[in-house]
Amino acid sequence: MCLIGDRMKQKQGFTLVELMVAVAIIGILAAFSAPDIGRIYARYKLDGAARLLASDVREVQQMSISKEHALTIQFLPFEERYRIRDGMNILKNVSMPKGVDLTSVTLTTGFDLTFTAKGSPRGGGGTIILSNQWEQRRITITLATGRVRVYKEKN
Repeated sequence: MCLIGDRMKQKQGFTLVELMVAVAIIGILAAFSAPDIGRIYARYKLDGAARLLASDVREVQQMSISKEHALTIQFLPFEERYRIRDGMNILKNVSMPKGVDLTSVTLTTGFDLTFTAKGSPRGGGGTIILSNQWEQRRITITLATGRVRVYKEKN
């Protein structure tokens, strides 16, 4: 005769086979999710770089208004960076994070975006495109007002 207490003593824990099956399933799930983690991290860096650039453009626009003279953002796409200038003085240098490319700079004034003392872009606005392996972010500066917008685009 088998008592309930005896049966409980016999069924404690997991067998080695059960543990190995559980570890194998976890390993397979981790292997499938690893590429997505890389893509998520790349998107995070691209979004951060686009937000920083848009914020810097807005900041230069506001500084131009408050200082009552023109300030410039100079884009250096072949060096994957941009810098903020007040005349000949460099106020800030920003390099793109690893894996983020300064793909295209299409401004009406070449590679320089200058804001007047009234906050409008001198010579007009334009578009800057940042990209990684999978996606792009398009930052636009409107001609008359200098409004800055960030758009998500797939490659």
